[in-house]
Amino acid sequence: SRHPSIADCLAQRSCCGAKDQEALCFSQHLRSPRSLMNKDDMNETGSPPKKSFLAKVYTEAPTRLGYARTVVLLYASQAVNIFNATKALQAGSIEAFALLMFGLIAPGIAEAFTSYPKNMLGDSTKARALPIAMRFAFNVDAAYDGWKYLREDLEPVWLGVFGIRQAQLLFCNVPTLAVNLSLLVSGTLEPGAPTYTVYASTASALFGCHLLGALTHSTKGPPSNAEKYRVWDADAAGVGWQFTLMYIYDNTSIWYRLIMCALLYIAEGIMVTFAFLAFSGAFQAILFWETFSQMPLPFKRQLQLTTGQLTEYGIFDANQFEPVAAICVYSRHCYAFRFIQACVAICLISRSHDKLAAYPGQTELWIMAAMSSVSFVLWASLGYFLQFRVFANEFEDMRLKAQAFFSMLAEMKKKKIEAAKTAEPTPGSS
Repeated sequence: SRHPSIADCLAQRSCCGAKDQEALCFSQHLRSPRSLMNKDDMNETGSPPKKSFLAKVYTEAPTRLGYARTVVLLYASQAVNIFNATKALQAGSIEAFALLMFGLIAPGIAEAFTSYPKNMLGDSTKARALPIAMRFAFNVDAAYDGWKYLREDLEPVWLGVFGIRQAQLLFCNVPTLAVNLSLLVSGTLEPGAPTYTVYASTASALFGCHLLGALTHSTKGPPSNAEKYRVWDADAAGVGWQFTLMYIYDNTSIWYRLIMCALLYIAEGIMVTFAFLAFSGAFQAILFWETFSQMPLPFKRQLQLTTGQLTEYGIFDANQFEPVAAICVYSRHCYAFRFIQACVAICLISRSHDKLAAYPGQTELWIMAAMSSVSFVLWASLGYFLQFRVFANEFEDMRLKAQAFFSMLAEMKKKKIEAAKTAEPTPGSS
């Protein structure tokens, strides 16, 4: 039988036992908040409808060989970055060397910090969450998960898989692309192997993440259970064009932001770029805190979850089409936020027009600028079309359900406060 709706739970507590009813109710609806949606999983014949190719890519987990190939390419790209960092050090470019090495080390540490509180939200204990965080910190989690999946058919924790890839976009791909583009436009590279290596590294940083959106949208299971929040019906017929548009939307959003940060680095330097990303992260933190602060969790855990989201959502707005309760506020405002962010970056880059015009590598500079501009226009157009036209009703439905979810949390918090006041001894009592 279906799990009772949030309204039923609030009225009857029918999904909760006698012991610790609020905690159980919160736990069940945190994992299954879309339980009150009236959707049939079967067609008229009683069997699941046949999915299109893109529907399978966007809703089913990667195969064992597919994931193993992804892991190999991931470590191959890191090896190329190590080679480029060595060359930068030999050339005396300490800043480039530091940025490339930062891009290799920071993603694992950031995801270790992020994954620990997420794993503690589910059934996991500290004994299980800590080793996962340590594997992320030492950059061996992808190899470990790939080996277990390939040899033992044990699926990885997909939430962690796409989490580390999102962190790499901000901490690895942005520095890599910034350093590579600065080398290409400055004309300091020697012809031959060094130039080809930088070209290969640049292509890997841009196009190596082209299936990140599909991996994000195919994630299933706790603690987020993103599949229960999808705004589209993957089993419906004739929705292949929607997946095509989402594929273009996901990739153009990543491409224009990566190139935008690289151009900002070339035009204004590392300090302005860092300040730009820091102010963007501060605004994102406000939106994330709006939801995490309402959850019945310790303040330390709320702060960990908020700061952890910043590492994953720095470049790519994952789960925008699966607006889970934890990011419901951010998902409603991320389109406007990203549009304003891009306009600010354009203004900053434009004021250094003379500096950019003096670079000898104008061909590479204009190619990147044109790609970023086209990607931004496509992202802005498709974002408006998908969010405010195609899936407008579904997003509104998710917004109302998120409000009901947090109304339940507010009631739980109110009852706990009242219970604590009742338990306090009255003055003069023995």
